[in-house]
Amino acid sequence: MKENFNNPFTPSFGSIPLQLAGRDRIIRDILDGLDNGPGDPYRATILVGARGSGKTALLAKIAEEASSNGWISANVNADSEILNEILVQIRDNATEFLSPEYLSHITPLSIAGVGVSRNVRQSSRKTTWRSEMTSIIKELNEKGVGLLITVDEIDVKTDELQTVITAFQHFVRERRDVALIMAGLPSKVSNLLRNDSISFFRRAFQHHLDDVEESEVRFSINDPPLNAL
Repeated sequence: MKENFNNPFTPSFGSIPLQLAGRDRIIRDILDGLDNGPGDPYRATILVGARGSGKTALLAKIAEEASSNGWISANVNADSEILNEILVQIRDNATEFLSPEYLSHITPLSIAGVGVSRNVRQSSRKTTWRSEMTSIIKELNEKGVGLLITVDEIDVKTDELQTVITAFQHFVRERRDVALIMAGLPSKVSNLLRNDSISFFRRAFQHHLDDVEESEVRFSINDPPLNAL
């Protein structure tokens, strides 16, 4: 009778394979950056690669590993709803760390990246996305929890992505426990970094996901993960 097993090398549209051949160094560098505290340069990283190079799967793996190390992650695509999606995911993933009173206040609305509405003591006021995020990150950090934001399919045409990057610059200056890992096609990354309004992010580490070395492939085939057997 043939035994069933999980093929660790089967690709499947961004899902995390059981083994990511040749990407261990990238994952280790970023996770070490999270452990090293605010200011570590690996907390601002861009994964650059052609379609099918594994950017999405690698982002998912990094977020999974960070979450297992106690971080809260918000994992989004660079579209018109990126600011709302980040808030919603934080609200859903950080329930045990954010106060119930504050959680009830997070009510994101779609208003083109300008801000969000928030009800406070039966009244309504406008506040910026950055100020909302500062309050969230401050409360998480006070409880020893960092925030990782991953953004896939980056595009300079996404105005809200520029808002995220600009706010992240301020979080870094304020020594917040936060990281921003993004991924995109080479042309999209190049166009984004030419934008003067977010020139700060030109200093981010860039990992180019080229073909995996033959030696790495051979090692992975000869040493598959135990849960694939």
